[in-house]
Amino acid sequence: MSLAIDRAGLPVGYDLFSGNTHDSTMLIPALKNMKNRYALERVILTADKALNSGKNLAFLVENNDGYIVSQKVRGASKTFIKEILKDEGYVYNSTKTFKIKSFFRERKTNNENGEEITLKEKVVSFWVTIMMLEKNTKEKN
Repeated sequence: MSLAIDRAGLPVGYDLFSGNTHDSTMLIPALKNMKNRYALERVILTADKALNSGKNLAFLVENNDGYIVSQKVRGASKTFIKEILKDEGYVYNSTKTFKIKSFFRERKTNNENGEEITLKEKVVSFWVTIMMLEKNTKEKN
């Protein structure tokens, strides 16, 4: 299922797809359909890593759309992992149970036609200390 919401987070439309089709292959048709149906000029996709394929992100960029997607650190490029693990740039909360930083990166991918494009992305990385969260939760209960 794909769901379109407005700026206030209210649902405005949806599409249903066959359950035996991989999510990443349905993004482009769903976006084209919703943009046409609702005369949308620009969309911002928020999605998990299942839709985070290079082809899908290239499609969004080439159509002047935007995206906010998740990415696992495990299996990422060595350069990306090195930047995430580098402590420089992180801002901590007062109890050191949370830290966050952002940085920009460029990476190459291919679009629907197999042409190489460069994605210019802002990455936001954060860490939460789970043990402290569990401890704080137990203390409150």
